[in-house]
Amino acid sequence: MLSDRDGRGARSGRHGGAGHRSAELSLRYATANRRRSWSSTTSPVGRSGGASVALRKLVDAARAAGEDKNRELAAQEAVYRFMTALAGNLPRYEYATCALYADDPALFEETVAA
Repeated sequence: MLSDRDGRGARSGRHGGAGHRSAELSLRYATANRRRSWSSTTSPVGRSGGASVALRKLVDAARAAGEDKNRELAAQEAVYRFMTALAGNLPRYEYATCALYADDPALFEETVAA
């Protein structure tokens, strides 16, 4: 019985092709299952959808982290517009603007109060 098999376990002879092909297909299937299993346990998002979900979660996290900075910049822009409309031609306006964008509240208050 062992004499009609080659070293890889496939049958040699006329009918050996079908047995070898099914063994190859089952090996491919098993390898694909292992890859899927490995990628689902090692991905940063676990089993919840793959690369597109991971990318979406990263974008959402970056957006949430930048919301505070965006809010701060919007407030700074609003103060600048207000200052320009009311005090754009007053002395020390440039110093107040520099203090605003330098993010130095003490210097800003001192400059505006003077």
